Amino acid sequence: MDGDELRPVRPFGTPWTVGRMVADTCIWVAWRDRPLDPERPAIEEMLRLRREGRVEIAKTDTVDTERIGGVSEATATDRILETAGIIELHGPAVFGNSRWGAAVFASEEDKDRLDSVFAVLFPDSDRNAIESTSKKHKLRDAMHIATSIRYGYDVFVTTDTGLLNRAEAIRREWGIEILRPSEAVRWVEDRIERERARTERR
Repeated sequence: MDGDELRPVRPFGTPWTVGRMVADTCIWVAWRDRPLDPERPAIEEMLRLRREGRVEIAKTDTVDTERIGGVSEATATDRILETAGIIELHGPAVFGNSRWGAAVFASEEDKDRLDSVFAVLFPDSDRNAIESTSKKHKLRDAMHIATSIRYGYDVFVTTDTGLLNRAEAIRREWGIEILRPSEAVRWVEDRIERERARTERR
């Protein structure tokens, strides 16, 4: 890695940009801390496609909330700076799970969306009756996806098996894809190829 992979890049929404993705916390953890992760090459390819302006990659505010919890101030600062060049989507504030200044006031629509996403992801869980640590983890998973939906992103990229197992249900309800990094790379490459074919037909 050249240390400059996450620098801010040219504006998106240009003719060469084929989609918009949100990367889960586990993606940033694998990229920085797990060199042997089997999805690591695909994550690096996603970042290369981002640098070329072919895809927008964002993170939700929940990513930094999860990455800085329980670590020293110096480590927290380093982790925030690692992804400082990535667009951060400020989701609706959830007490005890959102950072001051990195969230927005929730509307009724936001609340209903979060509740619905939670119910689809964890149909056998009652948000108010599960053990605290498990509840926080599940709620934050729902926050990631609800925020991605709120801002109209195409793909949520994760290696979390539980979320990937609910991908079809989420896609049917909200139209957003939940993909592994390797699948996300193929998704971008397919869109690039389709765009090339359309251009050649003109």
